[in-house]
Amino acid sequence: MKTSGIGPDKLRHALRRAYIGKEPPEIGLKWRDALMAKVREIGPLCGKPRFLPSFEKIVWRLVPITTPLALILIFFLVKLGLASAQNSLQSFINGLEEWTIIQFFSV
Repeated sequence: MKTSGIGPDKLRHALRRAYIGKEPPEIGLKWRDALMAKVREIGPLCGKPRFLPSFEKIVWRLVPITTPLALILIFFLVKLGLASAQNSLQSFINGLEEWTIIQFFSV
């Protein structure tokens, strides 16, 4: 097999000159409209639903409700003191247990 005598550096240099010398293509409004029409044909990409985005949506829906409730609870805990809040919570839990036992035995 006979080589042409052109080395890789000469070939690279010739290709570089040809690339630099060409004029940039004109992009008109028709091309942009055709591109956007193709993008619209593709439509949205629908992946399978994941857990985290669904969970995040639920959390952000509950934030406006839970934030004021948490602030009210903190206000009462600070005002009443932690010991009385613990006693109030314990009496509330005991009241629920008694009500459950009464319902279970139909007393």
